[in-house]
Amino acid sequence: LAEDPVAAYKWFKQSADAGNARSMAYVGSILADGELDSVPKNPVYGMGLLFRAASLGSDLAALLLSLYFNNGSHGLPRDLTQASFWYRQVAPSKLKDDLFFFKDDHVAKRVLE
Repeated sequence: LAEDPVAAYKWFKQSADAGNARSMAYVGSILADGELDSVPKNPVYGMGLLFRAASLGSDLAALLLSLYFNNGSHGLPRDLTQASFWYRQVAPSKLKDDLFFFKDDHVAKRVLE
């Protein structure tokens, strides 16, 4: 099968809307970063999904929030306390499964190595 990021986004969005935390993390990161040209960037909604996903146990969402707080990016202030909190929520053994879908992303490459 050929890769189709737009079709994948639609499936992840449907799953996120149904309450799946992993899908919320994927959709949230896409909306927060504006990664797909065909999907309008929506950082407020995207960050809301990331917080919800992290609260539901998504390791990927927790890692992203940790990075965003550490860097003071994506509309979040630089807050090392929050960065540390979200980093401690991450279970590294499960994270590789989530990061597979971001295998071309520079952050994922560092974690997967």
